[in-house]
Amino acid sequence: MIDLLETIRREGSILSAAKKMGMSYRRAWLLVDEIGRNFREPVVETHPGRRGHGSELTPFGERLIALYRSIERSSADASRDAMDELRAALAPHAPPVREGAP
Repeated sequence: MIDLLETIRREGSILSAAKKMGMSYRRAWLLVDEIGRNFREPVVETHPGRRGHGSELTPFGERLIALYRSIERSSADASRDAMDELRAALAPHAPPVREGAP
């Protein structure tokens, strides 16, 4: 959903963002609506009078993206050692099977 918000910010409309992300307008609109219902402040403002029904993020929408990306970076940093250990514990990939090999 954060990717959708970032794409709305870049594209200036839900419709353009949906097309850019390869999803239907309805799906994008429902996601934006769901995001909006989960917070006390609006995340996206729509401007129906504009050609193409423009949309923009509210200041809270911008802050939401910043908070999410900050949490994402902190989580990656905090889990780096554990992830490295898990990767090291993976079994090596088997060599590819050649056609005609016994």
